[in-house]
Amino acid sequence: MPQDQSSRTPSRLAVGVTSVAAALLMAGAQTPAYAAPPADKTAPALTITAPASDAAGVPVSGTVMVMFTEPVQGVDDRSFTLRGAGATADVAAAVSYDDSTWIATLDPKADLSADTRYTVTLTGGASAIRDAAGNPLLTVSFTFTTGASVPAVPSPAPALPVPAIPAP
Repeated sequence: MPQDQSSRTPSRLAVGVTSVAAALLMAGAQTPAYAAPPADKTAPALTITAPASDAAGVPVSGTVMVMFTEPVQGVDDRSFTLRGAGATADVAAAVSYDDSTWIATLDPKADLSADTRYTVTLTGGASAIRDAAGNPLLTVSFTFTTGASVPAVPSPAPALPVPAIPAP
């Protein structure tokens, strides 16, 4: 079966482009240089914190959330911490990061103490919070104060005995 000659024969345009390229190379022309995209030198930062910095009356049962300006890596319980005023250890918490929303969440394992000032610290560095290009977050801290503890729900009052009414 004869082959279709059009699939084996280069088009005039392809021959023309090849000829021009060959002529330019023989004349000493350089192939065009394509600029690589500029390297990322911008460090990530925080855009939103919840609770807000210096907030007061924060519920003792809440979580701490922060949003970054770009995707980051290295968010864990060593780089995202919470510590109460006067405490010598960080609050035990589960830390998570959602790469699709750029939000990190610190969820304390127990309620926080009432009427206490807390400091949130996010640590940047080569082995801590940084962007994909390795630009470290500038270590940042902010504080908030919890409100009064939630009062216990009172138990219902005991039922009073109902006096028996004598039958007539």
